[in-house]
Amino acid sequence: MTAKAGFTQRRERSVLSTKAGKIAISSVLGIVMLTALFLIASLICLHKNASGFVFQVAAYACSAVSSFFAGVVAAKAIGRSGLVYGSLASLPICIFLLILCVSMYGSIGYGYMIASALMLLSGASGGIAALNLRRRRRRYK
Repeated sequence: MTAKAGFTQRRERSVLSTKAGKIAISSVLGIVMLTALFLIASLICLHKNASGFVFQVAAYACSAVSSFFAGVVAAKAIGRSGLVYGSLASLPICIFLLILCVSMYGSIGYGYMIASALMLLSGASGGIAALNLRRRRRRYK
């Protein structure tokens, strides 16, 4: 079907309605959640006078929870391919954590590699869980 003269078939899209926009929003939400969880974990570890190992485990848990959340939000917003979009939503969070590690320590170590692998896996599992879990409706008789 050909277009009439003077008319274009281009459709204007906002940035928020595209897949990349939805992934970016879920990544920003994940970064905000990661920062808040790091703050809470560091305050608890300072208050309890915990060792560095306890804080490292808490950091792994915070990064896994935040990337799981980002994967859930991305997969729910897009509605399909939870594994791919959940992993893509957690990738900017890994980059954010890389910037934090390099700025604080000057290099990356095994801790960052473990955290990034954990974050990618938990983001993918969050995307899968978001699409596989269905709401249960109560039937009233």
